Amino acid sequence: KAFGFAHRGTDKQLLVFEAPIDLMSYYTLHRSCCNAVALCGLYDGALRTYLRNNPQIKRIVLCLDMDTPGQETAEQLRKKYAEMGYEISQEKPHIGKDWNEYLQKEKHWKGAMN
Repeated sequence: KAFGFAHRGTDKQLLVFEAPIDLMSYYTLHRSCCNAVALCGLYDGALRTYLRNNPQIKRIVLCLDMDTPGQETAEQLRKKYAEMGYEISQEKPHIGKDWNEYLQKEKHWKGAMN
């Protein structure tokens, strides 16, 4: 669990997801190319490894699931990494429990409009 599913960008921000499907869904929605890592669960080993290998990262954006375990972990990570000097924020899907569900609902909604 020290390595997650990741994409390396060139900026100083890192997006953190629970699962690879959520990371890919976010990219499908936003078409942005930035640093991102999927923890493949709620353990932060992959996050620690990514930060160690990419010292240019100064800001962490938590994009974890909206369920209780995901939000409890987001709060724990917020505190832990803020104490380490990182700027921390959170980005939440507008609908659904995670980024993949949001993508599915967004595609369904757009399909219904056409």
